[in-house]
Amino acid sequence: MDQSSMEVQVFVYGTLMQRQSNHHYLSNSQRLGEGIVQGYQLYHLGAYPGMVPSAGSEVKGEVYRINETTLAQLDELEDEGGEYRRVKMAVRVAADTLEEVYGYVYQLPVDEKSAVPLRQQPWSL
Repeated sequence: MDQSSMEVQVFVYGTLMQRQSNHHYLSNSQRLGEGIVQGYQLYHLGAYPGMVPSAGSEVKGEVYRINETTLAQLDELEDEGGEYRRVKMAVRVAADTLEEVYGYVYQLPVDEKSAVPLRQQPWSL
């Protein structure tokens, strides 16, 4: 099977969202809607955000259906395995919960003072 024909879903919460600087990576992808993930906290890291595991917190973003080629491009952009790690998570989109969605979790230390409260999300620069 052609790698580009396999599809997965991805949750984005920063520069990949609509009207943000890296959204062009998703230009050939289908937007499934706005989503919320539970168990993560969003942090403002300067030019972009990062989310880290945090019980009782939530992060707002968008969910897209992408192909494997786009996933590989996102892995490179996000320094998958370095600055970020791609993990599977459950995301609420409208009344549905999508179980097998990829999201990028920030791997470096964060400053608690840079936490972005849910009421100030989704993130924008």
